[in-house]
Amino acid sequence: MIIGGPTALAQTDDQRVLCVLDRMQQEMSVCIAYQIVVAGCVDRQSSATARARADYLIAFASTLGATVGLTQEALLARIEHAGRQIKETISGDCGRVDSLHHSYGERCQQVAQLGNDVLAEFHANECARQFGGVDSNHDPLALKLVAGDGGRGNRVPSRHRSGSRWP
Repeated sequence: MIIGGPTALAQTDDQRVLCVLDRMQQEMSVCIAYQIVVAGCVDRQSSATARARADYLIAFASTLGATVGLTQEALLARIEHAGRQIKETISGDCGRVDSLHHSYGERCQQVAQLGNDVLAEFHANECARQFGGVDSNHDPLALKLVAGDGGRGNRVPSRHRSGSRWP
């Protein structure tokens, strides 16, 4: 019996892919919560932008959640938990909401606009440590969730291709 043959490698690759997608979904949940907290603390125009950003991420996060087996309830629980942590960061004081930009805003923009780069980061780092090293023949961007990207840098999820971009 060969231990670690092709079937074991395929299972490890599948586990790594699920790990990557789950981590990305977790990041999106945090970003959704961040946008919701911001929307509740800023003026009407900025609030509309933050809400549009949350809506943009919700559709994609829901798809990822379904892919990794999350129920809608689990997805909402992740977002609510992240929201509580973010509110604790500012002690519930909307006057401190600007301080969240460095902690959350920059990363959330990266998650939304450079999703494939974030996927590759999880694939090469965190999930590779958990499920073994990255096969040098395995292209982390083969995990594309962006239909028709072709590696050109267009990171907009396919369901948002109708002209909608990160607000």
